[in-house]
Amino acid sequence: MKRYPAVLLLVVTMLFVPLRVARSDVAIPKVSPEDRICFALYTVHDRVLKMTAQLYPLEAGDSRIATLLIKKDGKWQEVAQTRVTELEYGNPARDRTWTAHFRVENWDTTRDWRYRVSALEGVATYEGLIRRDPVDKSTISIAAFTGNSIYKPHGGDIPRTDIVANIKKLDPDLLFFSGDQVYDHKHHLGYWLRFGRDFGDVIRDRPTVAIPDDHDVGQANLWGAGGKVSHTGAGHDGGYFMPAAYVKAVEMAQTWHLPDPYDPTPIEQGIGVYYTDLRLGRVGFAIIEDRKFKSGPQGLVPQQGPRPDHIQNPNYDPQSVDVAGAQLLGPRQLTFLRQWGQDWCGVDMKAVLSQTIFCGGAHVHGKIGGRLHADMDSNGWPQTGRNKALAEIRRCFAVHIAGDQHLATIFHHGIDDWEDACYSFCVPSIANLYLRWWEPLTPGLNRLPGAPAYSGRHFDGFHNRVTCFAAANPSKEPNGGGKLTTRAAGFGLVRFDTRNRTITFNCWPRNVDVLDPTVDQYPGWPKTIQQTDNYGRRPIAYLPILQIQGRTNPVVQIIDESNDEVVYALRILGNCFRPKVFGRGAYTVVVGEGRDQKTLRGVKALASDEQRIIEVVFDAPGQWSSLFDGKTLGGWTQRNGTATYRVEGNAIVGRTTEGSPNSFLCSDQEYGDFDLTFEVKVDNALNSGVQIRSQTRGGFTGRVNGPQIEIEASGAGGAEAGYIYGEAAGGWMTPKEKLVPHKHFKDGHWNAYRVLAKGPRIRVWINDVLISDLTHEDKFESHPRGFLGLQVHGIRKGTGPYEVRWRNLYIRELDN
Repeated sequence: MKRYPAVLLLVVTMLFVPLRVARSDVAIPKVSPEDRICFALYTVHDRVLKMTAQLYPLEAGDSRIATLLIKKDGKWQEVAQTRVTELEYGNPARDRTWTAHFRVENWDTTRDWRYRVSALEGVATYEGLIRRDPVDKSTISIAAFTGNSIYKPHGGDIPRTDIVANIKKLDPDLLFFSGDQVYDHKHHLGYWLRFGRDFGDVIRDRPTVAIPDDHDVGQANLWGAGGKVSHTGAGHDGGYFMPAAYVKAVEMAQTWHLPDPYDPTPIEQGIGVYYTDLRLGRVGFAIIEDRKFKSGPQGLVPQQGPRPDHIQNPNYDPQSVDVAGAQLLGPRQLTFLRQWGQDWCGVDMKAVLSQTIFCGGAHVHGKIGGRLHADMDSNGWPQTGRNKALAEIRRCFAVHIAGDQHLATIFHHGIDDWEDACYSFCVPSIANLYLRWWEPLTPGLNRLPGAPAYSGRHFDGFHNRVTCFAAANPSKEPNGGGKLTTRAAGFGLVRFDTRNRTITFNCWPRNVDVLDPTVDQYPGWPKTIQQTDNYGRRPIAYLPILQIQGRTNPVVQIIDESNDEVVYALRILGNCFRPKVFGRGAYTVVVGEGRDQKTLRGVKALASDEQRIIEVVFDAPGQWSSLFDGKTLGGWTQRNGTATYRVEGNAIVGRTTEGSPNSFLCSDQEYGDFDLTFEVKVDNALNSGVQIRSQTRGGFTGRVNGPQIEIEASGAGGAEAGYIYGEAAGGWMTPKEKLVPHKHFKDGHWNAYRVLAKGPRIRVWINDVLISDLTHEDKFESHPRGFLGLQVHGIRKGTGPYEVRWRNLYIRELDN
């Protein structure tokens, strides 16, 4: 009989366990028509609600229309309607998706909304709560999970009632399922419906992120390699083993409800992407796909173990596997992380959510004695790609939250030195199907007093620097029996204190009461870090102390002038900040956001014992000034009409009132020559505009008149957005022959306007495209100076209500 290495036998057994268990584990039960909606997932970002309702299979003759309703003033009102998808998985069972997808723009995030999904002509209903955006909460919490096997050999047959009960007690603001919600490689639908039955009771009332990992898409491991076809279920040759239709169906079910992807361009085989950002409260989350673009190891690096991804040679050279051409996140996601990291609009803290952490976080795999020197299924490989990812994450002081490893850990990552990058928290599996241990052969250096030998500074199997603070290692009893059911399983909770800028990691085992003061978390938890610990790089020098007047908690960006690289960006706490830097020389310091910025160039680095103060004063003449404080309508007064104006989030929202003439929210201050920038989003059915150099006829409350910068959705044939109209002042100022409809205004999105008015010449840009360049001597003579006005247009009877919103309004007065 041929003998195979023990680890290989264990892995092969694990991979085929789902194929040997009774099919009843993933069988789709027959449910009554009124229960045909299993569960629903949603997120709300930038006032766009996206929801996926997962249905049980419909029958011939059943209605395929689903409706979303909200309860308003005690009555259910329809807000969206869609058709249930029936895309085929392409699996032997010929499953279909049976998902209903709802997208609602201009969502009111200031209050909770009871919702109801209705199908089968109202026979089937499902209800839950869409929560308000907790922008006023000082602490935002996220519960995180991974590894949801339901099979008995994995300890997955224990009900999830303990987790669900604890989540209700903790009441987190966000749920994050980091992957492997499904472990059956051919029957995603049945398993996904089981997942919904297990967790739907907490998912229905909270925004949820549920990203797929390898087992979700039907393979043992995943190196997506940009979407190529894999020829092995183990996945080590790179790509996807199951048909592309299967992968797309899985992602439709698990990720469609996420905010729109940053760059929706599909990868090979037409497989989509979902990497994106989500803002909740004052915390910004980047959701990335750390396996979709990752290279497969087979054929790229020499095999040094029983599998192409397992290295069992302790004498191998780690640099030998960090080969040219091997990538991790890929350039698209790195670009996304960099741009996301520099955008601090509406957030105080940042976190990255992904499938797994950026190191080899375990030494022993599968059983006692199953030691691997390095595992290429971890994100410790390729090392160059790992370091690029960590460099972008630390650039915005983000923390990293992930799963997949089955073993809960807290690491402080290093790139060039110990602890110079971010912290990561890998959460434990819900059901721990495949045990792992963090068990280095030598004690860690620089350990905390009394800390276990496995903590402290170590190199992982790829010679990446990691500092371990906690590892929920399983006990050493043999697998099987009752011990396996909860051993090292559990879930995590991360709290972001935006007031004090701290992050606290919590990690509980299964079958405990999290509110019981006698119950302990796993050893090493809870642990609290400072936001700034996520860029732990030791400074070589410092810039002068910034003393900022006129702004509190501004964004500070540091740019190295030797290479024009952004060193980091951070919303500081308070008005005083001394930037650390990592090289001698000169730096550009940018304080503030949007047009409300001060830029200091040529700021020289100082030694740590040198001190110098730079005062940064806002609202000085000739500088950019904010027209909106983000909290009140101070400095603005409504004239004409009965439309309503309110502050919501970081925007001014104008709402139509039936029967009202045009309404204007007007600046109390008047302007002559100026440079004005703002962003605007408008309902497609509403026309709007911004008045410049405007006046009233017949006293303070008289008819508003003057030049107006047109705001209008493009529609199918284009429109006149950005052209200039004389409101109550003669009609179009833009000549008729130049009123050519265009589509530079992006419907349903924020659009960036710039208006440059100098003497009789007015220029208008939309999304950096010049739309108008108009010189109008007559209008300048009659309206050389005046107030600004945010218009809500009158509407016909029986229509509306509609809304228009403005944000990031900045102005810079010019010399006459």
